[in-house]
Amino acid sequence: MRTNKQRKPKTPVPECKKDKKYYEYRKKNNLKAAKNRQKKKEEYIKFKSVLFQEERINEILKLQVANLKEQLAILVKLYRIKQNNNSIFLNSVMNNY
Repeated sequence: MRTNKQRKPKTPVPECKKDKKYYEYRKKNNLKAAKNRQKKKEEYIKFKSVLFQEERINEILKLQVANLKEQLAILVKLYRIKQNNNSIFLNSVMNNY
């Protein structure tokens, strides 16, 4: 995660301070940095995989919603036809009396 905190400017280590301890520190730091980069890469790959799966699920759900909307439209039409037929029937019965 990035923060707004600014780093202090890098200053090169003078040659006189580059002893065995310094090189051990650098080696450990380089290994930790590589491990951290690898971990971030794996997390990113995992995230992309989850994202891909969620996008597929979203597409399926969108298709289901569209299908349900079509079914609802058909049912509304059938209901209106039935209501219309009932009113026609009632009008004909009322006209006969």
